[in-house]
Amino acid sequence: MVREWLPKTLWFEQPFLHQTSKPRPGMPEPKCMNFHKDFFKCAEPIGRKRAEKECRLQLEDLWECANGDKLREKRRTILKQRSKLIKEGKYTIPDSPKTVIV
Repeated sequence: MVREWLPKTLWFEQPFLHQTSKPRPGMPEPKCMNFHKDFFKCAEPIGRKRAEKECRLQLEDLWECANGDKLREKRRTILKQRSKLIKEGKYTIPDSPKTVIV
């Protein structure tokens, strides 16, 4: 899924911004901080117009990290194929183990 490059709203109004916010002492680094840094490292020196073409991959990585669209689609496809194979009788769900190893 290809998104329109930059949203119409400002960056600080985006719902995923809390996942890319500044790290706090004693707390783990936010989920998408590396992607956020990569995108702005690419886009800041060249400006918005050129960044639309040149930093597209970094922005797509940031969106994927924040929203997980591709991951959900992949998971949905796998489950759909699995249920299709179960209906055709080509795949059986393995039994759960009787003993639990701790």
